[in-house]
Amino acid sequence: MAPDECAAKLSQSDKKINLSIIDDDESPFDTLLISGDAEALRNFANMVLAVADQQEENGFQVHPNGAGSRCFGESATLGLYINRE
Repeated sequence: MAPDECAAKLSQSDKKINLSIIDDDESPFDTLLISGDAEALRNFANMVLAVADQQEENGFQVHPNGAGSRCFGESATLGLYINRE
């Protein structure tokens, strides 16, 4: 399945992902939080795997305020660019 097909599946589900930075004043490191229920996380994982397997391109992007916005829950604050090197 292509990444855009995976994103479409995620966007059609009522189960969404949320991406945010964990704000922890006690840690010197920024941490990305990817949250969702089991179905949303599986759909997200399939999208990442699709980028790894695609031959035509080496990246895919979704954003809560742009393309792929329906993949995200209402509290999502970050978009995502998946890059295969």
